[in-house]
Amino acid sequence: MDENVDVQQTISLFENIRSQVSAVKTQVESVFKRVKNGEVSTVNGVSFLDVKHHLLLSYIMNLGLVIMRKSEEKQISGTAAIQRLIEIRTVLEKMRPIDYKIQYQVDKLIKTAITGTVAENDPTRFRPNPNNLISKLEDEEDSESDEEGTSKSKKYVPPRVAAMHYVDDETVADRRQRLLEVAKKKSIK
Repeated sequence: MDENVDVQQTISLFENIRSQVSAVKTQVESVFKRVKNGEVSTVNGVSFLDVKHHLLLSYIMNLGLVIMRKSEEKQISGTAAIQRLIEIRTVLEKMRPIDYKIQYQVDKLIKTAITGTVAENDPTRFRPNPNNLISKLEDEEDSESDEEGTSKSKKYVPPRVAAMHYVDDETVADRRQRLLEVAKKKSIK
């Protein structure tokens, strides 16, 4: 009795996989036609997410092939699907660090797409706004100086260094004595 239930579940799963594969096939064909017609530009290459999704799709198709061969009790060792699965898995694992690096940006884009707006003072914007980097204290000082009628130039002027006379309190004999003491200490160490 359990075998019949397992067989029915397996058949329903394969029907589900078949319907999903046909849906994906139609989508891939439509994208392929758009690329051929020039609607989708691939001059600058393919995006990271497109490559990742194509690899995942290929991985699922090869996995389905392996599952089908196992369910038919055929031998899976030495099949090309196993080699492709290993290759795709390796590429996906090498892509993982890049995926972690862009995860934040992807999440922000999805959030923006769902809400439709991004707040003006949101600190997690996609790029820095130079206007937000200006100090508010400078604005107050500028408005005060404008009221006085004198405007300061924005150019940096380094402070002037005044020359000072150095008075050497040490005599030549004292200096020789100090240098000898330093040399003795160095030789002891």
